[in-house]
Amino acid sequence: MTRFFINLSQAVRLLLFATMKGIGGEIFVTNMPSFYLRDIIQILVDNYGDSNTKIIEIGAREGEKIHEILITQHEITRTKRVNEDYYVILPQLKTSRDYSVYDGEFIDKCLMSSDNLKDKDYLIDMLSAGGWLK
Repeated sequence: MTRFFINLSQAVRLLLFATMKGIGGEIFVTNMPSFYLRDIIQILVDNYGDSNTKIIEIGAREGEKIHEILITQHEITRTKRVNEDYYVILPQLKTSRDYSVYDGEFIDKCLMSSDNLKDKDYLIDMLSAGGWLK
């Protein structure tokens, strides 16, 4: 399974970016890295576990997705890439607001957690920067 993951500073940057650039009604999405759950678990066990720590794999629960979807098939016709870090999903309903400031290209496919997988070293750096590792 893969999951998106951002640390606190990345979340704050997204919030500040949306606050500064937002017109109203649109949704900002950050281009989040994703990781295999097994890598996240193994790194946390390596840092916080001991010889008695056991990992019990229970498999996917009913309704649980193998890969998360960041931008769905229904949203791609309204989603533009703002820059390499952010996307904006424009409102579905027409408003009097002028969204032409978002001059990026519309995206052409869903964005899933399997699309932006990072390796363990990237995850370790990210968890360390976020204060999650000893």
